[in-house]
Amino acid sequence: MFYFYLLNTSNQDLVVFEPIPDQLFDSITPLKPRLKPSLVPVKAAIKSIVVKAKKDINKVDANDLQAIRGIGPALSKRIVRYRNSLGGFVHLDLLYEVYGLDSTVVQRIKEQYSLISMPAIETISVNAASAYELSRPPFISKEMSLEIVSYRAKNSLFINSEEILNIIEIPPDKIHIIQLYLTYN
Repeated sequence: MFYFYLLNTSNQDLVVFEPIPDQLFDSITPLKPRLKPSLVPVKAAIKSIVVKAKKDINKVDANDLQAIRGIGPALSKRIVRYRNSLGGFVHLDLLYEVYGLDSTVVQRIKEQYSLISMPAIETISVNAASAYELSRPPFISKEMSLEIVSYRAKNSLFINSEEILNIIEIPPDKIHIIQLYLTYN
């Protein structure tokens, strides 16, 4: 049995699943319905919650991924290689960046796997990094990184991500992922 709760972090909202301790069931006194006779006692309600736990996308191997329809040996190795090059997935939307991975297959992966363990992200200082270093995170192209370095040299250091968004065009659905990799010190 599992219970879940929403964990709000500065970067994203996470749904956390944890096992329900057995002692919890012993300490619950069933509630007696007062207004609606259809109310279910708390103990019965908690016991009836069954959640299929998903595996962590950052811990699966290529063989596990091949169980998903549309993923063969080459594609599963490519997914693991891309994940390892990033140091781990920080968001499931990064799967769309794997060459040859169809969006319907990404949806199947999302149904089977979730992001449980967040990898340690090596952040890059926008104000100190070279163009090459800035092009390393996902969704920042070589051209974008050159624009950032050029603007920084001509004007001044960046204070926040809004300043970068004024000089380069980043798709709105990618901004939250890019921000995980950048610092402004």
